[in-house]
Amino acid sequence: IKAATPGLNWTRVAELMDHPSFSIPDLSGFTLLASAYLYAAGERLPARAFCGRVWDNHAGQLSFLRLAVTADPELFTFQTCERMAPPVEGMQHAGKSPTGTPNEAWLSIDLLQVLCYLFVEPAHQPVVRLMLQNALNECPEVLLVSMAAVPPMEWSLLQREVFSLLLPLHLSSNSPVSQAVLRRLWAGSPTLVVEALVEYVAQDGGNLPRVLDICQDLQALNGVLSLAPYAFSLELAVLAASRSQLDLEQWATELMTQDAVHFVTALLAFMDVRIAPEQPPGQVPLAESSVRALLRALQPMRGQIPGDVGQLLKKVQEQVVRRFPALAPLVSGNEPFASEVEDEANNHFQKIYSQEEPIEEVVQLLQSFKASNNAHEQEVFACMIHNLFDEYRFFPRYPDKELHITALLFGALVGHQLVSSITLGMALRYVQEALAKPPGSKMYAFGTVALRQFVGIAHLWPQFCTRVLQIPHLRKMDSDLYQRVQQSMRDHGHPVPTLPEDSHPSVAAAAAAAANSRGGLPGAVVAATSVGSGLGSLPPGIPTQTTPGQQGTAPTTAAAAA
Repeated sequence: IKAATPGLNWTRVAELMDHPSFSIPDLSGFTLLASAYLYAAGERLPARAFCGRVWDNHAGQLSFLRLAVTADPELFTFQTCERMAPPVEGMQHAGKSPTGTPNEAWLSIDLLQVLCYLFVEPAHQPVVRLMLQNALNECPEVLLVSMAAVPPMEWSLLQREVFSLLLPLHLSSNSPVSQAVLRRLWAGSPTLVVEALVEYVAQDGGNLPRVLDICQDLQALNGVLSLAPYAFSLELAVLAASRSQLDLEQWATELMTQDAVHFVTALLAFMDVRIAPEQPPGQVPLAESSVRALLRALQPMRGQIPGDVGQLLKKVQEQVVRRFPALAPLVSGNEPFASEVEDEANNHFQKIYSQEEPIEEVVQLLQSFKASNNAHEQEVFACMIHNLFDEYRFFPRYPDKELHITALLFGALVGHQLVSSITLGMALRYVQEALAKPPGSKMYAFGTVALRQFVGIAHLWPQFCTRVLQIPHLRKMDSDLYQRVQQSMRDHGHPVPTLPEDSHPSVAAAAAAAANSRGGLPGAVVAATSVGSGLGSLPPGIPTQTTPGQQGTAPTTAAAAA
């Protein structure tokens, strides 16, 4: 063949072995093929031809690879693969090679990615597991580190299987080898390490001290706290603070600034469970010092936690006073507003709904109160904002005129940036929820009126805009408003989502489900729990919505704002 075709491209010959009848039955067949190619081409079979891509002939490719992973490197090596993980340093402590096997099979990211793909087919799983058994016996550390370097694939059952089998062994061990492996994983795949730590504690809460030790060994406490879910990071932060390894109050305060909406909800849910005298096995109630630090972190949020989250705050405060009477002064710092403040706030709302004070004047008043150095005026501002948001759950019962006025005020608060942090987040969430209601409903009307008041600056919250634009009926019923949101996004360089012309209601449901996933809309409160119930109250003098032939007036309380 060489004599007849001296210019033959032998690399192409190797690539064309991907054909339906290709199969290597045993080691002797593999040796024959590899030796013949070496003699003909003057070099070993190119590894990239066999694991640089997934073949059309899956079974044929796997028949070659299962023998190649144990081949003598003089006959076949994986060193020529395009993607290779660096050797794993620190293996000398266990008398192992940093490359795993002589042919470096288990450093090949290309090989592992192909195996991950082939493992999806149940018929190939026994062969792939048999191949990995060699690595599990000889170099599990190299296999773990290299598998972590494979780009994450949601469908990769093999990745999950390797991680679940090998990672816990290193989490529970303090050996030099395990330390070296964890350092390598943390440097290259921190998210994987955090997920493993969370699962490790989920399996046994008693593992939390070991997790903190790992964080200290890796010098990764802040990194783990920033990547982990809040429920986990709160547990870890409290333990770290008890060992003087973290300033709990400062850490919680910083998170209030960065992500008030989600963090406050998670923090209150955490305190609600962990203050209780009865704790799950292996856990003890929070210490007074920890509760004090967390309450201090919450103090700046006074007056900014309405709705269900505000009800949860009240429940936590009651628990604190019962469990730690000495902390009552801290709790009282978050008590409802003074009666004279409530009265003044209610007076303003009465004038708003009687139209004695136009919305424009109210906005100017609130702007001056917010910027005021007068503590009383700041209290009135906080009280009006708090009470308005606290009434949201009762908006569907408002008469049309009063609900329209409320929507104008609600939207103006956002449009003039009078609300921020958790309150801003809840405002955007409430408008989004209202817009998702059926067209023609009272709350849908509320949402459209409110959005029109701040659509000009809606681009400041691109994730909010994205979710609003995923509501199909908004485009059909209020095309002008829909287009204004789109234009606001385009003008400021944000990608604009599109929907099919005839979006089925299921599309809206899917969009809403996506909108509720954590980490999107600033202020998309993922309620950890729903606490409290009861009837709210309208401003004095506003009639309740009644059925024909009935009349009524809403009950009022000192806290009723809107």
